[in-house]
Amino acid sequence: MTDVSGFGGHGKIYEDLVKRLEDADIATLARHVNLPINTAGEIEVPFLGATYLISNTGVRRVDRRRCSDVTASALIHYVLTGCRNLPAGIFVPLAELAGPLFRNSSFSHSALEGPIIKRFQGRIQELLSIAVSIGGHEGGISGSGSVSVIFDVLPNVLLQLIFYDKDDEFPARATLLLDAHATKFIDFEALAVLISIFVQFLTNQAAMETGDMKERYLEDFEAGQTFQSERIRIDVDRIKSFAAEFDPQPFHLDERAATDTIFRGLVASGWHTAAITMKLLVEGDLKPAGGIVGASFDEFRWLQPVRPGDELRVESEVLAVRASTSRPDQGVIKVRTTTLNQNNEAVQVLVGNLIVLRSPVSS
Repeated sequence: MTDVSGFGGHGKIYEDLVKRLEDADIATLARHVNLPINTAGEIEVPFLGATYLISNTGVRRVDRRRCSDVTASALIHYVLTGCRNLPAGIFVPLAELAGPLFRNSSFSHSALEGPIIKRFQGRIQELLSIAVSIGGHEGGISGSGSVSVIFDVLPNVLLQLIFYDKDDEFPARATLLLDAHATKFIDFEALAVLISIFVQFLTNQAAMETGDMKERYLEDFEAGQTFQSERIRIDVDRIKSFAAEFDPQPFHLDERAATDTIFRGLVASGWHTAAITMKLLVEGDLKPAGGIVGASFDEFRWLQPVRPGDELRVESEVLAVRASTSRPDQGVIKVRTTTLNQNNEAVQVLVGNLIVLRSPVSS
């Protein structure tokens, strides 16, 4: 799937948007989008079956599950736009809503509709069940032999999914349409991000919003997919305890001694950073079937030291996918994993080849 969620660096965009929220009148924003405010003064925004809370300090989820920077940024865009219009009730292709810079871009319907077809052909009832669970309902105009589902992606931002299952004559087909007034409520770039998240959610391709991610088989991976993790804060005690056992050098163990080294202060062992990266990968959204099993590294670099108080997270991008010629039940994905600190500075980059099980149906 085309990763339109990568519009700019998501962490930096989210931080910039939160700065705009700091001085905003939350009550006024809520009135403009006709959304309720809870007793803590936070706007309640429903999205994909969950409730998000927006305040002057940022975005969080009611259920306390992690909220990705990508989703949070798009939701802030929505409340800051603050349109009081009503939906048009007419559905059009996404391309009709795009400005001239987007109409000829790599963002395309096929990138969004392809995963839906792949996931739900022969499984219409599963599609309808998932749709209902996130507030969708059958409706809208569609052709003979199809099902049509209307979703409130956000209040007043309506999406229609028309799905034709495969038969003896034709392959499965999917069509995504947006209400003609959708870009009055949210700018096109943020809308494209939300639709991408919606498709990933619908096809179980993104666990960042559900917390219920199933394992991905080789067939579920495509070059260009990106995956995120939560954050881990690095404190002095952990730096020292890891170093004492595995990398007992003065710049990892003693603040005073570390000031006279090239690091000019206490830093975490690179192997500590690598271990944290592994933990974040295991607990993150990648979830390859069979676990994270490495075959080899093409690249492994430490770019800058990790210091006490740093908060680390990882972003992984699938670079290539190939089936094994000698082991029909397995394949290999090449993944670039970047470990970033709280300033979105890369501290470690690795490119690894992971062994992934193939789907039992495929193998």
